[in-house]
Amino acid sequence: MKKIFKNLIYILIILAFSANLFAVEFSKELFDKLAGAKNKIPTIEIPEYERVQLDNGMVFYISKDTTLPIVEIKGYVKFGKMNETIETAGYSSVMLDIMNTATKKFSETELIDFKELNGLEISFSANNDYYTISANSLSEDLEALFEALASELIEPQFEGNHFDRIVKEYLQSIGQSYTTEDGLLNMYYSINVFGKDHPYSFSDNLELLYANISSLTPEKLRDFYYKTISPNRIIISIAGNFEIDNVKELIKKYFANWKNTASSEPLFVYDSSLKTTPKIVVVDRQDSTQAKIKMGYRFPNFEFFKDKLYDRVAFLMANRIYGSGAFKSRLMKVLRTEKGYVYGINSSFSTGSYLGNFYVTTTVRYDAIADLIKDVKKIMEDIKYYKEPLTSEELFNEVNLYNALFPNAYKDKITVLDSVAFDVEIRKINENYINEFIKMYNSLSAEDVQKAFSRFTYPNNFVTIIVGNKEKIIENLENNGIKDYEVIENK
Repeated sequence: MKKIFKNLIYILIILAFSANLFAVEFSKELFDKLAGAKNKIPTIEIPEYERVQLDNGMVFYISKDTTLPIVEIKGYVKFGKMNETIETAGYSSVMLDIMNTATKKFSETELIDFKELNGLEISFSANNDYYTISANSLSEDLEALFEALASELIEPQFEGNHFDRIVKEYLQSIGQSYTTEDGLLNMYYSINVFGKDHPYSFSDNLELLYANISSLTPEKLRDFYYKTISPNRIIISIAGNFEIDNVKELIKKYFANWKNTASSEPLFVYDSSLKTTPKIVVVDRQDSTQAKIKMGYRFPNFEFFKDKLYDRVAFLMANRIYGSGAFKSRLMKVLRTEKGYVYGINSSFSTGSYLGNFYVTTTVRYDAIADLIKDVKKIMEDIKYYKEPLTSEELFNEVNLYNALFPNAYKDKITVLDSVAFDVEIRKINENYINEFIKMYNSLSAEDVQKAFSRFTYPNNFVTIIVGNKEKIIENLENNGIKDYEVIENK
């Protein structure tokens, strides 16, 4: 019943925000007017908060929000899948699922009932550089939320029928991924860009995941848990309708006695060089009606950009002009609008803690594969070497769009607080970085984004993975003079 009431609150919020939208009759004239309007430069309000750090190193950001009778929690466990080795690849996701299933205090059934009775929602997920924590409840169930979250974090139960079931579910999911284009594409892309020995490739390496999870035992997972989940690695943000002193008391009650079992520093140090060996890899999938392509290379990590944040923001805007996926982006204008090779194509990049990644993804008909590969590089080169430089009009369009949409991502106090905690504790940058980011992208010139694109693009480094019918792919490559490629038989 409480969960139903909480969901009704969320539905009412959505309806309130939507009402004005549905009251407007959209027309081409209105669309053109909105598209051409210069949007106001936004400012994100940083909420008042208290930072609490326990003696065990666990950090909390607390902010009162009386908007609704709810409590929301976001959090991080540092280092994430970077804790994994070749031998423990895949353990993170299984571990987090089991932590959210049964504890020493609550059996699986008891935990389900306790959450349902109190309207609690708790979830964990595994990313390369950190694990994430998400939870919420009604304000009146604040202590129940703390009780359940603390039990899941501190005393998970790895033995039991739930362990065998969750392992089987993972193995079935991995097996299914072998049959999909995306599963094959991401596996061979990550292996060839990051390398088999780098944790950033582990979660995509289906063969490695299947082998490790097949031999996983509760004892192995418990040992991995103690090496990775520790209070000195955890940052939690809490926003909601509560008294801050009450939250502080609950923090001490449920987390102050939790002992550290792992170092606050990363367990391993991995290769962060930008060296990428360019190649074309054809992965056979006989029944694919089109070819799926992913082209990319290693990119600088966030640490590299720490004292060059302006350059990172400039490259973000430059890349949106190159390949945001919008019709006005350079890739879409040429490869869809002019040549009709693709339905959609976009480029993206990440700057992880240890290594970055730049990539282009699309699906293309078989007779256009070679031309598309050449055009992706040529469009990049034409910008990089100032043959077709980025323009002030293109930059204005992207900045104007960001000014309109960026604030929508920070409407909730918990979202802003979570961003502050992440920037300060994980990235080690200013708590007001959200607004500094806005100022930076609004101060960019066309020359700034052009220089960033020229500096941080490497068209000769592309690793190109093509998944589809190998005979059709090879025929197109050979007919267009591309002889140097690898072929992987998908068994």
